[in-house]
Amino acid sequence: MNPDKVVESLKRYEREEFKCKFLTETIEYFKNRKNKIIKINDDPKLLAGLRLHLLYQNHFVYLSDTLHSENHCHREINLSQKAANNLVNQIYGIENKTFIICEKIKSQNTRFYLIISEEPLNYLSQIGSEIWQILLGIHSLYFLEHQNLMNYCSENNLKNSVQLYQTLTNVKDKIYKLSWQERDKVLILS
Repeated sequence: MNPDKVVESLKRYEREEFKCKFLTETIEYFKNRKNKIIKINDDPKLLAGLRLHLLYQNHFVYLSDTLHSENHCHREINLSQKAANNLVNQIYGIENKTFIICEKIKSQNTRFYLIISEEPLNYLSQIGSEIWQILLGIHSLYFLEHQNLMNYCSENNLKNSVQLYQTLTNVKDKIYKLSWQERDKVLILS
């Protein structure tokens, strides 16, 4: 990924949406990068800059347990078994448009690759922004380790959440009618 293109997106975000010291520092971080971005590390400026760039530019984002080419921009994600299980169960919920993520799916892998490409990769399935925004988060992978989905999936909680589920579905539908810029400004606490 070309760092100059990321700078263009960040400057646009700064002009149209929000200006702060961290964003200014992030723009400088990308201006100082001379080489194409291949490996994504845990640097907060790198993660935040890429996340905002992807919101402005059309790229194809994938999650795979195999890195098919070292030439693609990618983030290697190493998780514990618990965190990997939580991730695949939540992806299941997002892909199946359900908040009920109690399938107890066991992940076959603990290493994943978030792959970003300017061209489609026909051998992989794209993931939605709900997933890649989390996987480009600064501390979001930490939460996967500490979630206890089985508490959420207790019989009592599920029985009492039928109305809540419908309400959350309605809220989610309304939120997804907003532009990404409007969604970016909304924080919903459950």
